[in-house]
Amino acid sequence: EQLLEEIQNKTLDFPKWVTSDVKILLKMLLNPNPMERSLISFSKLKSLTFFKSYDWLGLIEKKVKSIPYIPKI
Repeated sequence: EQLLEEIQNKTLDFPKWVTSDVKILLKMLLNPNPMERSLISFSKLKSLTFFKSYDWLGLIEKKVKSIPYIPKI
């Protein structure tokens, strides 16, 4: 119960090195209100600097190949 309350009411704190664009993206995606989260527009996401260089047309046409992420252990 306390965890749910904290998730719903606490503000997100980010390290200083996190850019404002990434903060906006994370706040949009981690919004505790599901109704507000569902109102995130695709054009808003595409306009963020974080996604500016992404090949959206290639994604739609299934031409974008994903690069597997292999963490360093």
